[in-house]
Amino acid sequence: LGLYALVQVLVPLRHFLYPGDVHWTEEGHHFAWHMMLRAKSGSLTYRVVLPDGRTETVAPATYLTPRQTSKLVGQPDCILQFAHFLAADYRRRGLGPVAVYADSWVQLNRRPGRSLVSPTVNLAAQPRTLGQYPWISPVPPLR
Repeated sequence: LGLYALVQVLVPLRHFLYPGDVHWTEEGHHFAWHMMLRAKSGSLTYRVVLPDGRTETVAPATYLTPRQTSKLVGQPDCILQFAHFLAADYRRRGLGPVAVYADSWVQLNRRPGRSLVSPTVNLAAQPRTLGQYPWISPVPPLR
């Protein structure tokens, strides 16, 4: 019972272990006491670079519902997961190993918009981890 209580207290506080603004990076956000503390909006498309050098632009709405797409836009871990899905889908269709880049534009609590993830990082080659993702852009300053 003591271990259960300890987990219930420590898991929601793990966001303090991540550097930066967890409202921007979403690292440590799940299962934390952060409900309704921020507003995020934005847009997201993916650039898929085929082995022959051609580039295709993919809108997440091609695969996802509007609600799923709106949730995806502001969550770097989900952006990464969807990039892995796209790479697997292109491989499954016989189009070879591809590079996947995200072009994201996000606003947090009416701050000026900026790219949430680096547009120069091949997300298909990035692992999913519990640690900090170095390809997340820094939070924009307040006006």
